[in-house]
Amino acid sequence: ACVEFTIESQTLLSMQNLAHKLFPSVSIERVWHEFQKAHKLSKLPQMCLIMLQTPLFFTVFPSLSNLSLELEDKIKSLKNFHSEFPMSIFFSLLSNSCSIEETRLFFERFKASKKEQRVALAYLRFKNSLHDYLTKKDKSLIHLLQSCIEDEAEQFFKLYALDISDPSFLEKNAPLLSRLDPHINAYKKNKPWVSPQDLIHQGIPQGPKIGSLLIEAQRIAIDENLTLKESIIEKLKKSPTWN
Repeated sequence: ACVEFTIESQTLLSMQNLAHKLFPSVSIERVWHEFQKAHKLSKLPQMCLIMLQTPLFFTVFPSLSNLSLELEDKIKSLKNFHSEFPMSIFFSLLSNSCSIEETRLFFERFKASKKEQRVALAYLRFKNSLHDYLTKKDKSLIHLLQSCIEDEAEQFFKLYALDISDPSFLEKNAPLLSRLDPHINAYKKNKPWVSPQDLIHQGIPQGPKIGSLLIEAQRIAIDENLTLKESIIEKLKKSPTWN
């Protein structure tokens, strides 16, 4: 029944009548494990829709009770949330929270692994940064770059498309993703466009100023779409951070 998610009416009735007895009879870790099994089969949205027909869903997710009127539509919009995506992000999308602290507490309750928590928080930072950039609240790309620099940027773009129910989002923003890619790859290969040694060669003494200049160099590189060290340093020398 769990694999195909065909639930008989009598089973649903039992789920409804026994939902209030779930905890502490069943550990929160066991519940999380059941979600993981459904996710491996790319059946997590279907499982949540069935749970939503009974009080069981809000027994497990009391913090989502304020979203009860919109949850069914939200879960249906995530029907293509496959096992290739991190499971923890599915629940981040459901909660629709922009708060890092709320998201952290949500996953701590389920005793989710540090990796699961990290990727969910990373996506949330990405989502907030992308929104700020697209709405021109933040004119720089540096925060967006930093939010996905340790993860798969293309996967985060796909998840954002699911989040806003816009299948064409990835295609429309392909140029933005292409612009981010070389800068992300440079970071992952530990080959920044400008290194501390480059700055020392320019006469900058070792110390805190090196760190500030490296951040500024990264901002210049992504915002002006530069990858040549000489060009970035030339621009860097004209910035207030240099003096």
